[in-house]
Amino acid sequence: MMNGLKILPTRSDHVPTWINANILDQLWKVDKGLYKECWVGDPIRNWFEFKDKKKYAFKTADAHIYDQDNSRFLNTPYACFTNGRHRSRWLMSLGFEEIPIGLKDRCFKRALLLGIPVRRVADNDTLPLPKDIILLFDINE
Repeated sequence: MMNGLKILPTRSDHVPTWINANILDQLWKVDKGLYKECWVGDPIRNWFEFKDKKKYAFKTADAHIYDQDNSRFLNTPYACFTNGRHRSRWLMSLGFEEIPIGLKDRCFKRALLLGIPVRRVADNDTLPLPKDIILLFDINE
């Protein structure tokens, strides 16, 4: 049994990126209209990629990070999601200190300029999920 799931982008122009979950949460709270405070329950099947009827990868949320010059919130940097805010909250609820999200190159560079600790997901990085979640949705024959 693998120790975790491979991390894949949901969209090709959003590169999987590790970001500190607490910092992401603070940036996300700025946009109260789309902020997801909690997630209760199991993950959703389409958050994962399957191969041979087994879950083998987690698909990242697609996010954007805006600096104060591009902000619609009184010159305050913020984060928002194209999709995936529920899966990001779910990962945060599991207690991860860093979570993988998909960022376009310009948002990655903007995060670095803002001093947000981000790093691109390496090919051998995995998302270490509990065994019961890794087995959820798998089809055993």
